Parts: sequence; structure tokens; C-alpha cells
Amino acid sequence: MLSLECQTVYDLIRQIAGEEEVYKIIEADEIIERLPSGLPLSKVQLSAIIRELKDREYICLLYTSDAADD
Repeated sequence: MLSLECQTVYDLIRQIAGEEEVYKIIEADEIIERLPSGLPLSKVQLSAIIRELKDREYICLLYTSDAADD
């Protein structure tokens, strides 16, 4: 089971990416802008959540930049 933060980020990624089976470029700011006001996340926190979703095979990433580099 996913935490509230992970589930929310996963749902937002699915909304942005859509149902097509193609890869899409999604910026961290795009996800952060859509987060509910009661769930503020930094880019570092978002990066950790995205890594967790990838490791648990909820999402597939071709490329990611480390939030610490931003």
C-alpha cells in the first residue's frame, strides 16, 4: 500500500501522462503546482517519492535528473 504522498503523486503523474502507452516528459514543477494545498512537497521530497514509485514498479522512468542538482 502506498502512503498518501506517494498515492497523490502517482495519481497526478497518471493525470498528466494520460492513458496512452507513450513516454512523456513531466517537470517536477508541473507536479508540485498540482499538489493539494495540504500536501506541500519540496523537489527533494518529490524526487524521493518518484524513486520509490519507480522502485516499486508503479512507474517507468527513462531519465530523471536529481532534485539536488536543481
